[in-house]
Amino acid sequence: MIPAQDLSKEDALSVADKLVEKEILTEQGASMLKKKIDEKKFRRSKRESWIDGSTFEKTELAPSHILMYLSTAFSSDFYYRTGTYEVEKVYQELLEGRDMESLLKAEEWEKYNEEVMKEVEKRMKKFEGIKIEKRIKNEETFKVVEARSFIFIRGFPKGVSELSGMKFIANSRSVGGKTLSRTAKDLNGIGLIDSTTLTDALQKINSQSFKTEAKLLEYLEEKAAFLEDYEENKLEEQNFIKGLHQQKILSDGKLKELLDSSLEKKLYNKFELIGFCEKAKIFELDQYPEEPGLAFQKFFIEIRKFIPGFNFTAFEAKVIDMPSLPEDEKFEKRIQISFRVSDQRYFSEGQLGYFPKKPKKNQKSQKVNVPEQIVFGINKFLSDQNSPYRLHFAIDKFSGDWTFDMDRFGVILLSKEQLEAWGHNNERFLSIPNFDNRFNRHGIQKILSRYKEIGLFEHLNEEEYQQGLHQLSTSTVESLQDILLAFPKTIVYFDWEADNLKNPYEALTKEFGAASRGTFTPSNIQDDFDESWEKESVNYSFEYNGKVYKENLVMQSDWLDSSFMKLINKAMKEQKIEGKFYYCLENGQENGFIFLNSSQFKILSKEQAELFPD
Repeated sequence: MIPAQDLSKEDALSVADKLVEKEILTEQGASMLKKKIDEKKFRRSKRESWIDGSTFEKTELAPSHILMYLSTAFSSDFYYRTGTYEVEKVYQELLEGRDMESLLKAEEWEKYNEEVMKEVEKRMKKFEGIKIEKRIKNEETFKVVEARSFIFIRGFPKGVSELSGMKFIANSRSVGGKTLSRTAKDLNGIGLIDSTTLTDALQKINSQSFKTEAKLLEYLEEKAAFLEDYEENKLEEQNFIKGLHQQKILSDGKLKELLDSSLEKKLYNKFELIGFCEKAKIFELDQYPEEPGLAFQKFFIEIRKFIPGFNFTAFEAKVIDMPSLPEDEKFEKRIQISFRVSDQRYFSEGQLGYFPKKPKKNQKSQKVNVPEQIVFGINKFLSDQNSPYRLHFAIDKFSGDWTFDMDRFGVILLSKEQLEAWGHNNERFLSIPNFDNRFNRHGIQKILSRYKEIGLFEHLNEEEYQQGLHQLSTSTVESLQDILLAFPKTIVYFDWEADNLKNPYEALTKEFGAASRGTFTPSNIQDDFDESWEKESVNYSFEYNGKVYKENLVMQSDWLDSSFMKLINKAMKEQKIEGKFYYCLENGQENGFIFLNSSQFKILSKEQAELFPD
């Protein structure tokens, strides 16, 4: 039998018998395996398509399915032989008839746990499962730590609970790591794994990579699945790589190297391909200083090599320790990056992570964390050059997330068309920037001039206006709304699920007043929100131009009642205000509103229709 091939039903049933002969499965374990074979219940996921993100399942019988079953069987018997199933049973038995509310009291919970531990200790002395495992001698060259029982807070792993209490693994076979090598060799003899996989597995066993047979089987199932799907995945990968070459992302030489069929069987992930691309770089963080300022400067020097005209000077990377509460054990660190190109300074800022206030003695050195915002300032530069390219931040999803616990990261310069060549779900490993050059420095200045011309900022003093300009210089701008949000008292932006649980309606009414350019001036605002949690309504009112406007708003936990805005609009209409608040920003349950007079709305709805969501 060749592990990379599918199995016929007859072959699979024969394997079940051989697993009994080799004293891996019991008759009961083989019977359950045969039942699954008869009922065609085996399936596993294949690799997601790089092109369109589609996913398929492998349902044809194959060695990977048998190995997956064995992994589950070994796990189930591990929980049996360590007494974990039994401990769980004791917890449930002694829970029956108890008042659940009383267990919330510390003394009752402690009493309950003491009873459980006494009963567990009593049962474990004569528990057969533990005796089975103890009788098995350690066949490995290294010491095996005896496994102990434990409790699953959220229940047993999927697929294991259905086998609870069944004995699927032969009594001569360990589930605690004492027969790892024999198990791997037996599976090779049966034909479920090939000689190369066996050699790899034995090396990992000798390096103590597996603590239990179940973990060994997980590895072997993964290797078998790799071999079974290899030809299909490799063909898709090669077509994908050719697409990158057609978009001039890969050179002729790198294309040839990647398509070389003489190399060992290997499948790349998308992140690894970045290392072969023309205008890209993968940074291995253990090769760079731990001090962020030095590391980030080195990153920029490397990036400069493949971005035309990126001759930056006056580079600065400043680490900021953010304020924290006295009781907090950790505090946030951020990094502010700035540099100059010609006469223009560019900024970006990102999070480095959270760090303990009192580091442990002899704590290991930590690799620098790199936020995706490292590319933001560079993309502002590219936008100012009217470049069709943007620098994308890339992560190796197998070694960390977007910010913390990274081993490496990458950057790659791509046009919008080149980005599309990377296929579906790129957001999983690539940052997706905005390619719209309308919002570069020159475009923003033009837009701001128009806004000032029609009076959108006439209510702001010079300090407030400069505050908005500074915000724009340090932020990523991807829309007209981003520009307006940078300035105070311009867009009223809020979440309908309130963060302010004391007086949300009062606070928002004041914000609407501040954004109305002096036309809506509410006073004596009443908001009984914090007193209305047990009531059906909230008393809400305000006085405006000598008249009191009042509404009983529906109390719906922390969700706001939109009737408060209807009351504001009603008041403005009654007072014959020339203008009103227009809906201008939609972001799920967060919305934004801007005050415009009729002339301003007419101009903007014609020149910037995208400002108003449909």
